[in-house]
Amino acid sequence: IVGISEMITPTISNSTYSGSIKPNVYYKIHGVKSATITLATPTNTSCFNHYMFEIKFSGGSTLSLPTGLTWANGDNISDYLETGRTFQISIINNLAVFTKF
Repeated sequence: IVGISEMITPTISNSTYSGSIKPNVYYKIHGVKSATITLATPTNTSCFNHYMFEIKFSGGSTLSLPTGLTWANGDNISDYLETGRTFQISIINNLAVFTKF
Protein backbone atom coordinates (compact mmCIF):
# COMPACT_ATOMS: atom_id res chain seq x y z
CA ILE A 1 0.00 0.00 0.00
CA VAL A 2 1.30 3.42 -0.90
CA GLY A 3 1.17 5.98 1.87
CA ILE A 4 0.14 9.57 1.28
CA SER A 5 3.67 10.72 2.08
CA GLU A 6 4.93 8.77 -0.95
CA MET A 7 2.52 10.42 -3.35
CA ILE A 8 3.47 13.59 -5.19
CA THR A 9 1.28 15.69 -7.42
CA PRO A 10 3.01 17.09 -10.49
CA THR A 11 0.97 19.79 -12.17
CA ILE A 12 1.29 19.98 -15.93
CA SER A 13 -0.06 23.04 -17.74
CA ASN A 14 0.62 23.14 -21.45
CA SER A 15 -1.53 23.36 -24.57
CA THR A 16 -0.52 19.84 -25.60
CA TYR A 17 0.73 17.13 -23.29
CA SER A 18 2.39 13.90 -24.34
CA GLY A 19 4.04 11.73 -21.75
CA SER A 20 4.13 8.77 -19.47
CA ILE A 21 2.60 8.75 -16.00
CA LYS A 22 4.07 6.72 -13.15
CA PRO A 23 1.98 4.49 -10.91
CA ASN A 24 1.04 5.66 -7.41
CA VAL A 25 1.49 9.33 -8.31
CA TYR A 26 -1.48 11.67 -8.77
CA TYR A 27 -1.04 13.94 -11.80
CA LYS A 28 -2.88 17.20 -12.52
CA ILE A 29 -2.93 18.05 -16.22
CA HIS A 30 -4.75 21.35 -16.72
CA GLY A 31 -5.23 23.83 -19.53
CA VAL A 32 -4.57 21.39 -22.36
CA LYS A 33 -6.27 21.05 -25.73
CA SER A 34 -5.02 17.51 -26.23
CA ALA A 35 -3.14 14.86 -24.31
CA THR A 36 -1.48 11.57 -25.14
CA ILE A 37 -0.83 9.55 -22.01
CA THR A 38 1.04 6.28 -21.62
CA LEU A 39 1.48 4.22 -18.46
CA ALA A 40 5.03 3.80 -17.16
CA THR A 41 6.17 0.30 -16.29
CA PRO A 42 5.89 -0.19 -12.52
CA THR A 43 9.13 -0.55 -10.58
CA ASN A 44 7.39 -2.07 -7.54
CA THR A 45 5.50 -5.27 -8.32
CA SER A 46 4.78 -6.14 -4.68
CA CYS A 47 1.74 -3.84 -4.56
CA PHE A 48 -1.15 -2.71 -6.72
CA ASN A 49 0.03 -0.08 -9.13
CA HIS A 50 -2.58 2.64 -9.37
CA TYR A 51 -2.39 5.17 -12.20
CA MET A 52 -4.25 8.37 -11.32
CA PHE A 53 -4.67 11.64 -13.09
CA GLU A 54 -6.90 14.65 -13.31
CA ILE A 55 -7.29 16.47 -16.60
CA LYS A 56 -9.01 19.71 -17.53
CA PHE A 57 -9.29 20.74 -21.15
CA SER A 58 -9.35 24.30 -22.45
CA GLY A 59 -10.24 24.92 -26.07
CA GLY A 60 -10.25 21.28 -27.13
CA SER A 61 -10.80 17.81 -25.76
CA THR A 62 -8.68 15.11 -27.36
CA LEU A 63 -7.35 12.38 -25.09
CA SER A 64 -5.34 9.37 -26.23
CA LEU A 65 -4.78 6.53 -23.76
CA PRO A 66 -3.24 3.07 -24.11
CA THR A 67 -5.32 0.46 -25.91
CA GLY A 68 -6.56 -2.48 -23.91
CA LEU A 69 -8.21 -0.55 -21.09
CA THR A 70 -11.57 -1.88 -19.90
CA TRP A 71 -13.85 0.93 -18.79
CA ALA A 72 -16.40 0.61 -15.99
CA ASN A 73 -19.95 0.06 -17.26
CA GLY A 74 -18.59 -0.28 -20.80
CA ASP A 75 -18.20 3.49 -21.01
CA ASN A 76 -15.26 5.12 -22.73
CA ILE A 77 -14.08 8.49 -21.50
CA SER A 78 -13.68 9.75 -25.08
CA ASP A 79 -17.49 9.81 -25.38
CA TYR A 80 -17.77 12.24 -22.45
CA LEU A 81 -14.93 14.73 -22.84
CA GLU A 82 -15.90 18.39 -22.62
CA THR A 83 -13.91 21.61 -22.61
CA GLY A 84 -13.90 23.29 -19.21
CA ARG A 85 -14.81 20.17 -17.21
CA THR A 86 -12.43 18.36 -14.88
CA PHE A 87 -12.07 14.59 -15.25
CA GLN A 88 -10.44 12.22 -12.79
CA ILE A 89 -9.24 8.88 -14.15
CA SER A 90 -8.13 5.86 -12.17
CA ILE A 91 -6.53 2.74 -13.70
CA ILE A 92 -5.59 -0.49 -11.90
CA ASN A 93 -4.77 -3.71 -13.82
CA ASN A 94 -6.05 -2.12 -17.05
CA LEU A 95 -9.47 -1.53 -15.43
CA ALA A 96 -10.38 2.14 -15.76
CA VAL A 97 -12.98 4.38 -14.15
CA PHE A 98 -13.58 8.11 -14.47
CA THR A 99 -15.73 10.83 -13.07
CA LYS A 100 -16.29 14.39 -14.20
CA PHE A 101 -16.87 17.61 -12.32
